[in-house]
Amino acid sequence: MKDNKLYIIVTENGREAVSARAKPSEYFLNLPPQDAIAELNAQIGSLEGKLGKYANVDLKVRENLEKAREVSFELEVANDLLRRFKKDLEASD
Repeated sequence: MKDNKLYIIVTENGREAVSARAKPSEYFLNLPPQDAIAELNAQIGSLEGKLGKYANVDLKVRENLEKAREVSFELEVANDLLRRFKKDLEASD
């Protein structure tokens, strides 16, 4: 997974499973809220585009499947960050 300037993916070991989530970067936290949302939406759009490319490849090939899972995982984590960020913004208003 490539590093990006908006968040860092962190994992935590819980009692029952390992969980992962995106921790906002300093860059992200220093952006005005609407700019942060716009940049995160752009990142999500980019990930959706990457994931869409795997619709036309053979996922029986291990390498293709692993890459598709990686992109899907990052997309899920980025969407979670966006939901949490918007929820926190609403709560602070």
